[in-house]
Amino acid sequence: MAALGLAASSGVAQNLALTFTNGGPDTHVDVAYGPGLVPRQAITVEAWITYDDSTVPANMGFRWPTVARQDVAPGGESWFLRVAAANMNNTTLQWACHNGSNLQSTNFAFMPGQLSNWTHVAATYDGSQSILYLNGNVVAQTAVNGLLRDNQGMLRIGNGDTSNPGAEVWNGEIDELRIWPIAKTQAEIQASMNSGLQLWSNVLTFNMDSTPNDSSSGFSGTPSSLLSYVPGAPNSMVAPTAALTFGAPSTTCAQDLRMVIPVRPTLGETNFSFVVSDATPGVSGAVFLATSNLPTPLSVVGIDLHLDPATILPTSLSGNVDATGTGRASLFIPNRQAVLGASLIAQWLLIDTTCGASNITASEAIGIFVTN
Repeated sequence: MAALGLAASSGVAQNLALTFTNGGPDTHVDVAYGPGLVPRQAITVEAWITYDDSTVPANMGFRWPTVARQDVAPGGESWFLRVAAANMNNTTLQWACHNGSNLQSTNFAFMPGQLSNWTHVAATYDGSQSILYLNGNVVAQTAVNGLLRDNQGMLRIGNGDTSNPGAEVWNGEIDELRIWPIAKTQAEIQASMNSGLQLWSNVLTFNMDSTPNDSSSGFSGTPSSLLSYVPGAPNSMVAPTAALTFGAPSTTCAQDLRMVIPVRPTLGETNFSFVVSDATPGVSGAVFLATSNLPTPLSVVGIDLHLDPATILPTSLSGNVDATGTGRASLFIPNRQAVLGASLIAQWLLIDTTCGASNITASEAIGIFVTN
């Protein structure tokens, strides 16, 4: 099996965060558009933040301090997470997603000063529900509809539309910004919010540890001006675990399947699962497990098998794909020291009548490494 490795990287300062309070009115990080930057059917955006509402002026123009925004062209957003301060320094956290016809927002009115200390925020969208979380708790929820609009614009961190200088720059710190191609459950958010992640396939992980780059999917952040770093969120040290993909999805379907690990594989974890995204809603399948992957895929009934047949385990995990194109196959990790250090390679196979002559499609494979 290819080595999974550990997520801690050498030569990079750990547990830092970006501050946007002293870098100028147009301070931000831009991430150029690339395939996979905008999830097709569902999304989770999460970060640790601080926000100083005491220094945002009222009655001096409209302000929308922004944690992150996908596509910064005026009116072109796919989504944004921001404070809708408007012109009265309103303390309203706003999560909005555009379905191509309408901008759909979910709002939470927080108390003045409530976000002045490190706070975890998470926002999910799955085409039917939009949910805002603070420190793992649901604080706002609205009914929505439709897939996310993708205008192929850039991702901007710490700012939004800069046509009005200073109006949308974030007034605080941002740490551990992550963008997932699934709508994470509340249990999954709570289980992973206190761990920094990197080398986490199919997830964007901006750790902000001396660099604005994504540490998992290869996206580079370009700072607009001088950025500075401060001590980060107290519980966000990078976790010594990796979740790496092997090979590529089969091409029997028009849309490639992607595998995601939403929770760290740790001893006794009850919320761990292998997740597939961008699947056809309503289909069923299974996750097959092995202890080794193949360096070259084996073609079987039109799909690419990445698991070494000699090491495939006798038990598979069944799962169904929901209306968002997301399928979960749960795996309870025992709280036994004998499991510590164990590694598994997993691959989803789905029965889908829209996919090729065999009506079967497969994801890439993904590897995990069990830790404390």
